[in-house]
This record gives sequence, structure tokens and C-alpha cells, in this order.
Amino acid sequence: HQVEKRIFHPLGMDSATFGRDALESNDSWARPHVYKSHRWKAIRPNENYYHVPPAAGVNASVRDMANWAIAQLGHRSDIVSPGVLKTTHTPLIQTRDQLVSSAWRRGRLRDAHYALGWRIYDYAGHPMVFHAGAVEGYRAMIGILPEEDVALVMLWNCENAVPAGLFATVVDRMLGLPSKDWLQLDKLRTKRR
Repeated sequence: HQVEKRIFHPLGMDSATFGRDALESNDSWARPHVYKSHRWKAIRPNENYYHVPPAAGVNASVRDMANWAIAQLGHRSDIVSPGVLKTTHTPLIQTRDQLVSSAWRRGRLRDAHYALGWRIYDYAGHPMVFHAGAVEGYRAMIGILPEEDVALVMLWNCENAVPAGLFATVVDRMLGLPSKDWLQLDKLRTKRR
């Protein structure tokens, strides 16, 4: 693959691969989990996801994603040029629905747009390049704060959305914003009783 040759290997994304077979042949891959019959159960990744490569075709570790985030911050211009970053990070279409799609978005986002493969947010006055995704048994979030020269990558292997609150909690801390209970763990405990 040209992606491996031109992006993965030069960026040091050593465990990044394509396809379910490559994922399952890795000794340390995280199995996806779904909640069924009152318990979490490991499942096999759905092969159909790999037929839509832009949506779910790449397998990557958090270390691989950290290297990708470093490039997105502009620190690997030998691989991802400033022109490519400018093009892909430029807001194109306003997406106001993003402002209300979760508690942290309602509480922190002032504006939201879509760029080329990225969401561009105004996070409490700070520009953020963002993307999230979910398939059966997996979720992922990446937020890049260019002005602060910092990024956050979160990957987890279950369908529960609760960890998404941790994303906003960490971003708030990085930006020195007043803390809010984005995780709402007390509500979760109450529901279980």
C-alpha cells in the first residue's frame, strides 16, 4: 500500500495495518466488546467495515495515533506538508448539529464545521481539529489543539459512550477551564441500582 510506504512507515506507525486479518494476526490487538445478556462479550470484528476504508479500514494503536497527531500538529512536514494541513483543516461546511450532540459539546462548543475528513470546533474559544468514530465494539476520538500544540487520542474497545466524557475532562484540564462533570458517573451508578 502507498499509505504504508508514504505515511505509516515514515511516521513510525509501526503497528498500523489494513484489514481484519492483519488486525487479528497482531499479538496485542484489543478485541471489540458488546454488551449482551447483562455482560460484556468479546466479538470478532465485522469484516464489512473493511469494505469502506475511509470509515474503518485502518487498524492503529494509540502509539500509532500519537505519531499521526504529531504530524497533524505540523511537526512532520517532511511527510504531511503545511499545505496539506491547511487544506484538510480549513472549515468548509457549518455543522450546527455538532453543537448539541452530547453534553460536552453543548457545554463547550461555540461553533462547528466540517473540513476534509475533520471536524473543526471552537472549543471554549480554542480552535480544535477533531474526529470521532464508532463501529461495533470500538470507539475512537482524536482532538488536536493547534494553538496549544497538543493533541489527545482516545481508543476503547466497547460501545459504551461514557469514556467520551473523559475526553472533555482532559481537554478542559489541558486548557485550564473550570472542571465540569462530563463523565456523570454518579448517574451511571444510580441507573445500575
